[in-house]
Amino acid sequence: MGDLSTRLRTLQSRAATLFAACGAGLFTLLLLRNRDVFTRPIYEAGDPAANSMLTIEAKHFELLTGHYSRVGFHHPGPAYLYIQAAGEWLFHDVLHIVPAAYNGQVIAVLALNAALLAGALTILYSWLRSSMATLAAAGVMLIFLAKHSQLVCSTWIPNACFAPFLLLLFAGASVAAGRLRHLWIMVFAGSLLVHGHAEFLVLVPVLALLVLIPQRRNLLAQRRDVLIAAGVLALFVTPIVLNEILHRPGEIAKYITYGHRAPNPPLEAARFVVQFWGSRPLVGTAFMVALFAGTFLLVRVLPKTEARDYSRRLWWVTAAGTGLFGFYSWYGVDQLYATYIGTFSFALPLALLMLGSSALVVLIGGRHEVWLRWLPAVATASALVGGLTLASTSSALHRDHDDLAGVPAALTYLDAHAHGRPILLETRTDESWADALALALAVSREGKRACLTQDRWRLRTTSDFMCTSQDLAHGARFTLSRGVPVPPGAPIVLNLNPIPASYPPSAVIARD
Repeated sequence: MGDLSTRLRTLQSRAATLFAACGAGLFTLLLLRNRDVFTRPIYEAGDPAANSMLTIEAKHFELLTGHYSRVGFHHPGPAYLYIQAAGEWLFHDVLHIVPAAYNGQVIAVLALNAALLAGALTILYSWLRSSMATLAAAGVMLIFLAKHSQLVCSTWIPNACFAPFLLLLFAGASVAAGRLRHLWIMVFAGSLLVHGHAEFLVLVPVLALLVLIPQRRNLLAQRRDVLIAAGVLALFVTPIVLNEILHRPGEIAKYITYGHRAPNPPLEAARFVVQFWGSRPLVGTAFMVALFAGTFLLVRVLPKTEARDYSRRLWWVTAAGTGLFGFYSWYGVDQLYATYIGTFSFALPLALLMLGSSALVVLIGGRHEVWLRWLPAVATASALVGGLTLASTSSALHRDHDDLAGVPAALTYLDAHAHGRPILLETRTDESWADALALALAVSREGKRACLTQDRWRLRTTSDFMCTSQDLAHGARFTLSRGVPVPPGAPIVLNLNPIPASYPPSAVIARD
């Protein structure tokens, strides 16, 4: 019994060391690839600006909902926004190591993603008990991230859902294999996803039930693990419940109303799913089938150990996640051209790639042929070096310059024409709402009053940034417009979005 306890403590110590090393390594890599956050002030626009307005409430512990949705509601919870608010507070307000508030938010998201990815690797190691197999999976993960842009370096919530979904798969497989001490991790990852997007109100509970039903007897026997997981769940559920109580009818009724819609054509839904496995439908379908078949065969020939049991569960959990995503694409996605809705599902092929690479190293490492002795080390080193090389050079791990370069000049213009009065912003073209939010936020951070005059933008901001009757009576009015003649002297708010054709610069025009 003593030997078993000692081995368990040793394994836990090694797992903790691996988590710290992987987390710190990934975080450092992401910081190096995004080191301009320490030198260049970022003036966020559009959705990031809308979220930054919410982080202001989060910094005062007043925020109870998530970010806005284009279909007319807010997503379930504020977890991501509290994390971004913490980054803004720590790195900008307290430590003063970044030149703008949003830069601190970016660092917080990078740290979160590094920790989530490290968590997935640590769970894998706890079952395989092979450093080489785990590092091979880490190398494959880096290669994958280097080939898929913005998955772990963007604050945009659809991208931010990728890492927790990957962790959900690995933690869910561990729980399904009977290791309930990872239940709280599964709950944490699933709760992050639910807070991030309403679609996970269906996907996460169903996947959790599929994992937990076979373990229902263990749930009663291992009450400590269940209580810890329940505490984590309560932390995430509390703001949702409070919002429903304090702001009736809340958001849940809107989700239910949205859910009453006709399904998509099955073939179109299938195409939506496979696009995250390959660039074209046939390529994606072939890669999905090959990857599922190949990892299935690898798992079957593994020795009958804990590693095989976990690998088998991870395969099944990934298959279940793929099926659930397919069902949601059929019944839940309202616009199949809105690919961002499924960005999180990039975790599905990555989970199988990590499973296959680690299983292959374990399988080869268990052979006794002399000529195979060095093959696992060579394969692991190749994957890790290749992954680090690609991740260190690929632009995929560097956040897009989607901010506004013209904000400082626009602020000078606004100050010169406002003469100390509140700054009232309205949009002449719909696309200018992104710039209006950016300017209102930037003015507010300078300690001055700025607000939006048009009620149609209320969903995308907070009440503090909507004009009151007093503002309308005494403020200085400005119009933001894209694609119209600009008066002499009016500043142009240059937009650095990587799709400039979709986001032309706005002009700021003083009306009085």
